Amino acid sequence: MRNAPPARGSQGGSGALQSWQLETSLDVEYAHAMAPGARIVLVVAASDNNDDINAAELWAFLQYRGVIVSQSFGDWETDPTAGNSFQQEHRIFELGTALGDTILAGATWTQYTGTTTPAIAAYPASDPLVTAVGGTEGLPYPDGLYNPVTNGYGGEQVWNEKQFDAATGGAPSRLFPTPFYQFGLTGYSTRTIPDVSYNAAVLGGVAVWSSPYIYLVGGTSAGSPQWAAIFALADQARGMAGQRQLGLANPALYAIGRDPRTASRDFHDITVGNNRLDSPVGFDAKPGYDLASGLGTPNVSNLIGDLTSAPFGEDMGLTWHGDFGGPDFSGDGRHTPHTMSPGQ
Repeated sequence: MRNAPPARGSQGGSGALQSWQLETSLDVEYAHAMAPGARIVLVVAASDNNDDINAAELWAFLQYRGVIVSQSFGDWETDPTAGNSFQQEHRIFELGTALGDTILAGATWTQYTGTTTPAIAAYPASDPLVTAVGGTEGLPYPDGLYNPVTNGYGGEQVWNEKQFDAATGGAPSRLFPTPFYQFGLTGYSTRTIPDVSYNAAVLGGVAVWSSPYIYLVGGTSAGSPQWAAIFALADQARGMAGQRQLGLANPALYAIGRDPRTASRDFHDITVGNNRLDSPVGFDAKPGYDLASGLGTPNVSNLIGDLTSAPFGEDMGLTWHGDFGGPDFSGDGRHTPHTMSPGQ
């Protein structure tokens, strides 16, 4: 564990220490479960204030270069209290990408980000330099991920557990234009999320030890560190093949997802369900890419091989665009202003 220096003018954050303790326990434990040989560094910010998190990330990117960075937190893009912190974080991501980092974040709609009109993307998941991880659940719910007949993979649908007031995030961005790797795919003129998905159901979720208790946890918070572990396995294979680390992962993921041959063997295409939560606003799963599940969930044993042979990812000029305007779906504000919320 490394404690990063506080940002200048730190405002102290929300003080939600127990939530962050569970969040960090989840991330470390499940990154390790998927990639037990990986060296994991937990960087702890002075608080969950956006400026403190940015300071921690900048410090980490300069200390550890060419690494995989998982973030299980977020805020809605139109949060009026965020100031210019998202622009600052994007510049930090530009630095990290230039240094060869692979950056991820979860994309969730919850009571934290506002559920009455949640057709809005969350940041940092919406940054085009970030791989945004959405969520799925078993089909049938909740145990359908496992097929006892074949003793293998069963089926999945979009994660939407209304009884827990939580669902996968997915929406067009207000801050970024369409990145080159999504050209001609989404039907939007802006960046859309998620890019990929992973099991996020609370029922059938993961067991997390956070002293002195064991918790059952769901959400894309579990998907982001496990996707980070997948990229770690890919980087290990790339190193053994004499290649440098993957870097920006999205160009490789979308190249795989656009090719019917690789898409069918590397991804489970999610075609059932939607991410409407407490309102009629949301998106449906459909064949191929969609704003409820992205490219789908990984068939890891196949995906690693194609990521191993993928070219090194570069940013290709993925820059800040600004607000696209339109109606304000900024949520209900049930979190401390100018702070990130855990569990995204």
